[in-house]
Amino acid sequence: MMMNSPMNVKVYVGFKKGVDYDAEHVRPGPKGGTAPEFKCFNCNEWFDGNEWKYTLSKTWYPFLKYKINFLCGPNCSTEIYEKHEEKYVGS
Repeated sequence: MMMNSPMNVKVYVGFKKGVDYDAEHVRPGPKGGTAPEFKCFNCNEWFDGNEWKYTLSKTWYPFLKYKINFLCGPNCSTEIYEKHEEKYVGS
């Protein structure tokens, strides 16, 4: 039987050395859970780290303070892109 062990958030998020994120946008997930919870950069709602698929990256939006900014889903991803479209490096 395999037991879930507490996951270090830096290991989970900082999969590359030097990747930074706002520590206030990450908190431990529910007891017995397999991932931390993240706070969406756009809507400020907390979501399960297992569902994390969308990111706003400083690589493409240089005005951001952190390299990784968590987004909860496709709607927030679209909204934030439209809001900052003129600041996108690829424009």
